[in-house]
Amino acid sequence: MRTAFLLIYFVLLTQAVWANGGPLDGSAVYSTGDIILINRPNIKLLSEDLNITIEGNYSVVKAKYVLQNKEYGSAALTYGFPVDIARSEIQYELEWNPKYVPEIAFYLDGEALPVVHQVDYDIKKKSDVEKAGLWEDIRRSWHVVNFNIKKNATVTLEVAYKIMNQFEDWEYTKSRFAEYSPRRLRYDFTPAKHWGNGTVSSFEVTVDAKSLYNPQKYLALHGLDFIENDGTYSFSAQNFDLQGALDLVLTYDNSVQKHSEQVWGRMNKPFEVKSISASSQLAGDYSVENLLDGDLSTAWVEGVEGTGVGESVVLEFDNQPWGGLAIINGYPKSEGTYTTNGRIKKLRLEVEHCYYGETSNVRTFEQEFTFEDRPYIPLSEDNLFEVLEVLHEIGDVPDLLQKITLTILEVHPGSKYTDTCLAEIIIL
Repeated sequence: MRTAFLLIYFVLLTQAVWANGGPLDGSAVYSTGDIILINRPNIKLLSEDLNITIEGNYSVVKAKYVLQNKEYGSAALTYGFPVDIARSEIQYELEWNPKYVPEIAFYLDGEALPVVHQVDYDIKKKSDVEKAGLWEDIRRSWHVVNFNIKKNATVTLEVAYKIMNQFEDWEYTKSRFAEYSPRRLRYDFTPAKHWGNGTVSSFEVTVDAKSLYNPQKYLALHGLDFIENDGTYSFSAQNFDLQGALDLVLTYDNSVQKHSEQVWGRMNKPFEVKSISASSQLAGDYSVENLLDGDLSTAWVEGVEGTGVGESVVLEFDNQPWGGLAIINGYPKSEGTYTTNGRIKKLRLEVEHCYYGETSNVRTFEQEFTFEDRPYIPLSEDNLFEVLEVLHEIGDVPDLLQKITLTILEVHPGSKYTDTCLAEIIIL
């Protein structure tokens, strides 16, 4: 059983976004009770154009509404935009966190609308997240603006905001890598049903997920039938019924990107190595020093006849603190270098270290690893973790490193060459 060490970053619990907003009962805006959405049957919603762009842990939302006044005179409107934030026991005492919604703006026909009031209060809301019952206490925040629409006039109301998606990240004592939960945004369309007859003549939704690594695999969209094109997801409809609309739920896993950034940073941060040597190396630009250069376009290539079984790499250290060890297998400079050359299938790791940081207490451990023959993927800062082979993690025990020996025991043969390659050794 894993023991929780600390909550990494913070818990963000954006339970729901009533991002459509809707017309309010003006007298309720300044009360301490719930704000009330009211029907405005003579204000017709002609179109809604919603754009959501994923940026790391945030969603950048831009919503454009075209409203038409069919009332007998000028209509003075109070418009409310609510955000629900769920609070866990861990951060229950925290006040409203400005990181949740760091940016919000309203525009009428291109002119900025001032937020005339913000109302925050607690409500109880049944949880629908995976850990049922965990999130029940909700902080609701209404952002309120006022504007007028003249008789028979048509106006464009725009809402632009940046909101942190729901997630809960944890770090554990036994791993160098945090546990990143999926990020989630829930978008409720139903408040806009209070305009006109509850339908919108033209309805378009776009989700830009191009910043995600492999959104086809790591992004899930529920509530609308989207069409995907190169990381952009689109939905359009005519006379869309907002009254029966399902919530748009956007869930994505960016843990590969976050872990890859961590590994990339470690690769490009020098680690003091006393010496590095190999039992052999291929002539040319394939020396053992390539294993520590932070460059995935280089590799160590053993230099003996055959597949290199029995060849080894030795690294020596002056009692360096360390947290673990990982490798990048093969020669991933290109698909050609990766597939035509051999990759390590089975590896023996031998480590000499000072247990609990005591130089008088030198210990040795040995372990063997078998690696699957992964298909080639172009590597970048976004996906490095997908091919990372983690050999050892120290956890929270202080430890000093003296020597590492890696020995090739079996190989996945290349399609053309008998050489076996190793791209990178990463000290965590």
